[in-house]
Amino acid sequence: MLGCPGALDDFIKGNRSDSFLPYTESNLPDVIKGATLRSKFFRLQRVVLCNQKDVSDLEHGGKHLHLSGPGDNYFERINMLGRGKFGVVDRVFSRQTLQQYARKVIHRGASAWLDSRMCRQFESEIQALKKLSHPHIVKLVGSYTDQDHLGLIMTPIAEMDLNEYLRSPSIDPVLRKRCLRAYFGCLATALAYLHQQDVRHNDIKPKNVLVKDSSVYFTDFGTSRSWGAEEGSTTIGEHEGFTQRYCAPETHETKGGRNRSSDMWSLGCVFLEMATVLLDRPLSDLDMFLEQNGTLRADAFWANPEAIGLWIKELRGPRGSSSTCDDSEVLAWTTELLQQSPDDRPTAAQLR
Repeated sequence: MLGCPGALDDFIKGNRSDSFLPYTESNLPDVIKGATLRSKFFRLQRVVLCNQKDVSDLEHGGKHLHLSGPGDNYFERINMLGRGKFGVVDRVFSRQTLQQYARKVIHRGASAWLDSRMCRQFESEIQALKKLSHPHIVKLVGSYTDQDHLGLIMTPIAEMDLNEYLRSPSIDPVLRKRCLRAYFGCLATALAYLHQQDVRHNDIKPKNVLVKDSSVYFTDFGTSRSWGAEEGSTTIGEHEGFTQRYCAPETHETKGGRNRSSDMWSLGCVFLEMATVLLDRPLSDLDMFLEQNGTLRADAFWANPEAIGLWIKELRGPRGSSSTCDDSEVLAWTTELLQQSPDDRPTAAQLR
């Protein structure tokens, strides 16, 4: 149809799938050469673009759609919910069903290389979410691409992320403690489910945990990775997609190498922050303690094993004694997770 059979092989080699449609002049790969051929490509891609009445396939069928117009023509923004490295999350409503959703929007790259990078991460998140169904993991409703954006339509619409929840002075401390006691088990169970599904999250941190109606949800699977029986669960050299503060020692040392045990370390870092608040200390105290007792990398837990041990010991002391004895048990779980050697950490199944 296009008259350029070799281009398909080049698209496949570049890991470009149908999800990348529609293309623009700026991000269409150079394998489609010449103004005439490129113009023909743009005409032909209109065949697969949907119109507004087809959006029901996204909302009710969970399909990925290639939109002929801007995504905002189909899902209207109500307000911004958050902003990340590659995009924004907003509250939207469907112009067709009037249902409200959370939408993650990633701006497509201005070049073919950058667009490919964005789309690969987008596809990774779609594939991870499609195979997951758990009470404490966000649910994918559907997804779309238009000329300028990649869009994920999800539920629930969160009130805030766990980082804000732990640090906000406006939240009732008694209610927060009650919720935190449950969150430890919720997150451990959700991570055990992820690993049972052969999925690593790869970037567990409080900002990637959503809070809504006294419940928590893992989100942001753009850096997640699946592995099968024929493939080991450890990957080396993935430089992107992890956060220094919460990454495991082996992830830092190998500049991105990760496995299931690396997820467990990151969960331990989250547990440490949750335990700090549960045991009557603000996170600003933890931050200051690491600055005063840690290394030059006080912003990274992996670089401060001694300071973490001292902080856990302090949480067990008199200032934490106002909480119940049961609350201090979370420190034992946290200590197990924050072992320097990956082999010494429990699995998610053992933890739950």
